[in-house]
Amino acid sequence: MEKRDIGVYLKALGDILDSEGAEPVQLFICGSVALMLQELIARDRTRDVDCAGLVESAEGSLRIEKPIIDDPLRDAIHRVARAYSLPDHWLSFQSRMLLENGLPEGLEERLEVMRFGDKLTVMLASRLDMVMFKVKAAISREKDIPDLIEMAPTDEELDQAVRWCREQGATDEDIHSVMERIGRE
Repeated sequence: MEKRDIGVYLKALGDILDSEGAEPVQLFICGSVALMLQELIARDRTRDVDCAGLVESAEGSLRIEKPIIDDPLRDAIHRVARAYSLPDHWLSFQSRMLLENGLPEGLEERLEVMRFGDKLTVMLASRLDMVMFKVKAAISREKDIPDLIEMAPTDEELDQAVRWCREQGATDEDIHSVMERIGRE
């Protein structure tokens, strides 16, 4: 899927939700799409849109919940897939496992918001949160190293990422290995 088309697919999804009178949906998007839409990396291609959860509003604050996909949203996702010859899982919920160990503190306040019609809001993980996710992922996945290098995180961002990764169970050896591979020992 090309970067230039991602907005088209999300707009089509929003248009379907609007036309069907569906309940409003707020998707928490992370991964390469969050990086590309915020122009944090130059990559222009990805396999899918990683959605880790649904953003819920409660008592004036936001919280991210495991995605429970209702029929109107599921149907709209499939309609977009058919209309644009996309795989059925073009909007992937595999990243929901991010929620299992806990998200970085304050993530909800840092979300970058994009609207696609009246019923669809996409909330992107911020640059800081993406640095944290990428450092954690790079511990076990080499493919995240180039994104980290391209993002050129600041020392402050890396310090926060290291603290969060340690809270998540990363060892000093794991973290040192990532820092070494991105040239930031």
